[in-house]
Amino acid sequence: QSNDREKAMVHITANLGGENPLYIYRNEEAFPRFFLAPSVREFGDETALLNAMAGAGVATLRKSVFVQKGWLKENMAAEPGFTEGAVDLVSYKPDRIELDLHVDGTAILAVVNSYSPYWRARVDGEATEIFPAYHTFWGVAVTAGTHRVVFDYVPPYRPFVK
Repeated sequence: QSNDREKAMVHITANLGGENPLYIYRNEEAFPRFFLAPSVREFGDETALLNAMAGAGVATLRKSVFVQKGWLKENMAAEPGFTEGAVDLVSYKPDRIELDLHVDGTAILAVVNSYSPYWRARVDGEATEIFPAYHTFWGVAVTAGTHRVVFDYVPPYRPFVK
C-alpha cells in the first residue's frame, strides 16, 4: 500500500521518464503579471464590479482597470490617457518587487498579485497608494515619464530571525 508521497513520486517519475506525456498549456488570454492600463472603470459596489467583470471580454479587461468607487483619488477616475508604455521587471523576490516604467501619459499600473494591505509601494522613492484593481489585484496610479516602482511586503509582525 503506497502513501500519498510515494504515489506522487511515481506520477512525477512516470511523467518525466517519458512513460506518460506531460502537457504544458499556455493561456494566451491570461493577464501579464504587470501591465499598464489606459483607462479606468469605476463601479458603485462590489456586486456591480464583479458582474461587469464577468460580462467583459479579455480585451476590455486589459484596456480598463475595474475599480470599486472610493478607492481612486478623484483626479484618477478620469481617463488616464497614455498611448505608449512599457513595464520592465528589475527584480522579483517574495517580499520585494522592483519595476521600471516608461509611459507617455498618466496610467494605472496593474499587478496581478492578490491584494493585501501589507504591501507598500513607492514611485521614484515617494510612498504611493496601492488600491484593489479588478477586485483582487493591485493598482497604482503613475504619471507620464520614466519611473522606478518598488513594492515591499511589510507584515504587521516581525519575522523570526536567528
